[in-house]
Amino acid sequence: MFILGIDLVWCYKILYGHVDLKSESLFEWSPHLSTRGHKYKLYRKRSSASVRYYFSELVVNVWNSLPNEVDFSTVRSFTRTIKRVPFNDFVSY
Repeated sequence: MFILGIDLVWCYKILYGHVDLKSESLFEWSPHLSTRGHKYKLYRKRSSASVRYYFSELVVNVWNSLPNEVDFSTVRSFTRTIKRVPFNDFVSY
């Protein structure tokens, strides 16, 4: 969970402008409003850069699977609430 959690926090920081990086280069908010789970779903953008592509591929699927209980109001509350999420389906041993 630790690495996955760090990736999710970076995703949050990118999306909400806490780092100097254009979120549009990696992510796009999903246009679908009637989805299950939280309302902050992402649409994965295709990228020609392999590093960007890998990061967005990894994070978008997990981000979109976060439960409603995750608090997106601040970085601190986001970090605190994702610590309670079981990421077993996304980790391979």
